[in-house]
Amino acid sequence: MALFQISYPSKVLRKETLLSVCLPNVRYQDAAKEVYDWNKKFAVLYLLHGAGGNHMDWIRYSSVERLADEYQVAVVMPSVGLGFYTDMKYGSPYFTYVAEELPRYMEKVFPITDNPGERFAAGLSMGGYGAMKLGLTFPERFAAVASMSGVLDVEGLMKKEELTREIELDQVLRWCYGDFVGAKAQENDLCSLLERAVERQMKLPRIFQCVGTEDFLYEINQTFLKKAKELEIDLAYEEEPGIHEWDYWEKKLFRVFEWMFSERKV
Repeated sequence: MALFQISYPSKVLRKETLLSVCLPNVRYQDAAKEVYDWNKKFAVLYLLHGAGGNHMDWIRYSSVERLADEYQVAVVMPSVGLGFYTDMKYGSPYFTYVAEELPRYMEKVFPITDNPGERFAAGLSMGGYGAMKLGLTFPERFAAVASMSGVLDVEGLMKKEELTREIELDQVLRWCYGDFVGAKAQENDLCSLLERAVERQMKLPRIFQCVGTEDFLYEINQTFLKKAKELEIDLAYEEEPGIHEWDYWEKKLFRVFEWMFSERKV
């Protein structure tokens, strides 16, 4: 396993940006062969952090390196600050960065496939929203997406003003979306993106959603789940006792890898 810590000048963001990349060792029956086969193209998981986190969170608090090696998947972990994986109303175009520039850069610099059938996205909390947004906006680019305790209804969260003040997100959400109208705009609202997919008869990636029953985002997750059921969209949903914390996300990361990659496990 190789772990890369990268700083590069993003043209989209107009600043230096940070990311982490896990690249698995290639497995051979012959131990005398090279650790890496640079002709091999790895499947890739874009693994997104939550609000207040950064590109190092999954490395520090989870078993992502071991899982990447076990399943032979490259894992790319970008950093977007408090940008909600959105082209912010008053800030940086983080969605364009993650959706457009980052994959192009990764596929040129690392042995990562550009095959949409081998491209995946997942994340926790704010990152769960980002992963779903990627998959629903560009379903033709992803094989599967997964949300762990995701902010799957931004407008619904913004309306809980007392809660957003308590977790110090009220101003951040307004920087990102401006107001309720911005949060409800089709490009930002996951339920609206689900409706668009049905109207246009788009083939969606496989979808996984999980949340702890004691999580403060549980109700918001039910809004998204209800909309998916109304539209008869197939998704894998799991809930169990748990709150908004790393003990829960570490456990569910194993489940996400199993759900995404078990059929192609090496």
